[in-house]
Amino acid sequence: MRDGLRSQQDPSPVSEIKENAKDTAHKLAKGASAISLIRTARNQILAAQECQLLSDWKGALSALIKAGTLAQMCMDSAEFNAESAPGKKGVLYKEFMEFTQVSSSRVPFLHILKLS
Repeated sequence: MRDGLRSQQDPSPVSEIKENAKDTAHKLAKGASAISLIRTARNQILAAQECQLLSDWKGALSALIKAGTLAQMCMDSAEFNAESAPGKKGVLYKEFMEFTQVSSSRVPFLHILKLS
């Protein structure tokens, strides 16, 4: 299998976990502000760490995919684009930069997850 190994206990392939996580992230994001998206993404990073400590690899992967999806949605928002302009670095932009710094130190491989 190209999606990953299936075990007897959990037959979900990686592509299924990824698709379900992205769907859940989109549901969580419906109507949310960009700052709320980034804060929820931060919570998903923490959830992934908890799952990792419990050896729940499916849960950790799902939480990381949700975090990445939410962060991407924040970056795609009009709010973020407005604050990213030179001289306009506001609260959202600073919150996002803090998220990327903290997340990359906690999950150094987060940037390699392909969300598309």
